[in-house]
Amino acid sequence: QNFYNTGPKAVISGNRFEDNDVGRNYVVFTVSSYSSNHANGRVFITNNAFLRNRGQSIVMLSPGVNFHTGTQIQNVATFANNTLTDNIVYNTSVSNYKTSPNAVLEVTNSVFIQIRCNVFDNPASSYEVGNRVEGTSSLDKIDFSRNYWGTTNELTIQNRIFDFDDSSYLSIATYFPFLLSTAC
Repeated sequence: QNFYNTGPKAVISGNRFEDNDVGRNYVVFTVSSYSSNHANGRVFITNNAFLRNRGQSIVMLSPGVNFHTGTQIQNVATFANNTLTDNIVYNTSVSNYKTSPNAVLEVTNSVFIQIRCNVFDNPASSYEVGNRVEGTSSLDKIDFSRNYWGTTNELTIQNRIFDFDDSSYLSIATYFPFLLSTAC
């Protein structure tokens, strides 16, 4: 499922994505926010369930791009109160610093994403989160705090997130404080 937001606000809520196998080269659900003018928009992806899917990634959140200039715009995406469990991501190798190994949730080229109160529990996948956002300083961070990671072991959580710790060209993914249970 691909979703493109061209307006000021879009809401994707209360859906179930179950038992889909889209193959090694496709993503189950992609959200790309873009604009044909200079307006910035908001996308809310909330209260959805992504269960037992298989693919290159399960969810990909992509940046806003202005069609006229080709530059990034400040679209804000909120990814909250979603459940991502028992999904399987097909592994691929890292070809360059701009790509990370495939992950259940991949974030590309935008730090204007709020990710809160989600349940990530996909033990058959190498990474829960693949951060593909480039970083130029220690200030470049994406906040993944206040999510449940299927464990309360901080080292295990850190190892399930691909970010600056894995490739120094990427921004830092912060995950602390994390939830100790699925309740937010």
